[in-house]
Amino acid sequence: MARKNRRPARVVSAGLLVVLVGGGAAAVRAQDQPGLAAEISRLLAGLEADGLAPEVTAVVAASPAPRGELLALLAAVPLPDGEEEEATCEFAALVGQVRQGRLVLPDPAARPLQAQAHLERWVKRAVGPARRALDARGPAVVADERGGLAELPDGLQVALRAAADALDTEAGLAAEAGRADAAWAAVADLARLVDRVRWPTMAGRVMVDAWRSRLIERVALTLARCGPPAHPADLAATLERLEDVEGLALACRGELARNLSISRRLTDGGLAAAPELGVQDTGQRLDRTALLRDQAALLRIHGPVLRAAAAGRLDELLVIARSAAYELRRSRAEPLPVTQVLGSGTDRFVERTLVTVAALRMARAALALGATRGELPGALPRDAALTDPFASPPAPLRWRRTGPRSGLLWSVGPQGQDDGRDLGGPDDESAPEWARRVVRLEVRLP
Repeated sequence: MARKNRRPARVVSAGLLVVLVGGGAAAVRAQDQPGLAAEISRLLAGLEADGLAPEVTAVVAASPAPRGELLALLAAVPLPDGEEEEATCEFAALVGQVRQGRLVLPDPAARPLQAQAHLERWVKRAVGPARRALDARGPAVVADERGGLAELPDGLQVALRAAADALDTEAGLAAEAGRADAAWAAVADLARLVDRVRWPTMAGRVMVDAWRSRLIERVALTLARCGPPAHPADLAATLERLEDVEGLALACRGELARNLSISRRLTDGGLAAAPELGVQDTGQRLDRTALLRDQAALLRIHGPVLRAAAAGRLDELLVIARSAAYELRRSRAEPLPVTQVLGSGTDRFVERTLVTVAALRMARAALALGATRGELPGALPRDAALTDPFASPPAPLRWRRTGPRSGLLWSVGPQGQDDGRDLGGPDDESAPEWARRVVRLEVRLP
């Protein structure tokens, strides 16, 4: 709820949004543009009343508190760089083969490949520190030196990647060696690691979604090699949690807050440099009336996106985001550089997020199908018939059995089209555009 008896606020113009502050030499006085200023004040007050104030301090407060410093815990994970120079190239190739489920282990009676031995030594050294980090909730979300929302630190990204590589590789090696319990234990730990990180910006969400995609691939590969885990419900519950609709809303809100902090660096009457967005200070003067009109339009258009995300209305979110992008393009023939960054990117961000949600649901459906004895069913059983986030009206994920113990799960994808024809593949140039963008997961059981 908005607080009463606040100081009269003035509006600081921004390249993206506006900020209500108590004063400042660069503030645009409300009486200069009473209609726009009133609309901007009303829109920001509405977000604040809904508990969605796009301010850095509010976003930091809403972010999960860390239980231990994740970066410090992961610092002990060794990076997968060759400790033996001659094995480095082979080592990198083997990591890729394990990731894709294409590694063929040498005959145990034969002398192991040097790179293979190096790979196994690295996994043994890396998985211990990686598992010790699983008790940490996640990294602390902080403001940067300018008062804006800091991005996920590069050092933490590198450490997380090393830990994820170690657990993923351990799962692959265990599966190839026929050690099903060890393979699924590593998959479960990889899922827990991915679940540790939630970062309230679009870039942070996209990065963590890449790790979610790695996990989904590993689930499918392990299912094909080892069959289902002993306790599939536990892993399915983690996969469901990884949809993280609450974190999606936090990322949308954090992106607004981040760009609000950038807006405070506007010079009097023109844009200050914002190199993190690729915006350079050209010295060009911008018309303040047009600037305020853009900002009011963006707040008016982007508000419904944030509210839909906060309410978990995934079935409406992509439509709302696309409408927002269209309205933003229509509202100004030549949008401001910073405005264009967020306004034109939100629909693509939402689309990519829903692709990950669809893939996570397909992984859960694959686990449910994995419990099938004998031939796989022709239709999805109830516990596998999860809702396709792209389907409108709402409908389950699609399923087609391709063999006694194999089949294909798919979503209609961002285009929402599926006429039942052969889907082809994402690289099949003969397939229609919609088919190449369909989200799919192959299910194979031993």
